[in-house]
Amino acid sequence: MDSCLESYICSYCQLSRQFNMLYNNEPAVHFPICLLVSFLDSTVTNVVGCLFLLTLRQNIRKRFGIRGSTLQDVCVSCWCAPCALQQQLLELTSLGMFPGACFYAVAPL
Repeated sequence: MDSCLESYICSYCQLSRQFNMLYNNEPAVHFPICLLVSFLDSTVTNVVGCLFLLTLRQNIRKRFGIRGSTLQDVCVSCWCAPCALQQQLLELTSLGMFPGACFYAVAPL
């Protein structure tokens, strides 16, 4: 349940954590990404966050051979971003790559 809260309330932090874990293997907030996406998302509607999340989601799927389609990724990333973040968080965690969280310290089960 805490991971749902994390993905909903602090989505930019979680998005930047997943980015940092995937590309830098560091379980911490990537502040430049967090601030940039939140700033652009607030000034250019929700398009930037959606596109960044979509790209990250597709890279996770590609890297780990997770089934899915671009259409599914677009739909989930753009219409239910917290759900996409939650799913990615749990997937990375199950692969031993817990990106960390703001609301809890232990990886969700």
